Amino acid sequence: MRSLFWRILATFWLAIALVAGLAMLLGHALNQDTWILNRHPGVNGLAEVWTKVYERQGPITAQFLLERHRNRYGVDVQVLAGDECGLVAGEEEDGVRHVLDTGQIAQRRLGDHGVSDAGGG
Repeated sequence: MRSLFWRILATFWLAIALVAGLAMLLGHALNQDTWILNRHPGVNGLAEVWTKVYERQGPITAQFLLERHRNRYGVDVQVLAGDECGLVAGEEEDGVRHVLDTGQIAQRRLGDHGVSDAGGG
């Protein structure tokens, strides 16, 4: 009898440990976007850097920053204003042209926010 008790207790704790482990793995799997935005060198801090360049040097320099970033990391970036309109001309056309030329469609869409020091958005 004593052996049966310990087997049931061990089975119970093993089931709890498995459920907890699977819940943690599922939580990480569903939170990949945040992980990518915080740790990938091609995306980490890009929103803040781009916002400063756009405010201080204008849209042309900001466009060059995005093009250099795309060539270096292979990350295609589209910048939207608060009204969902693109801030830099030609971004969407470049993305469509890339899909047509290479046949590759973006695997993931992530969002990050950069806040203007000037308070404009």
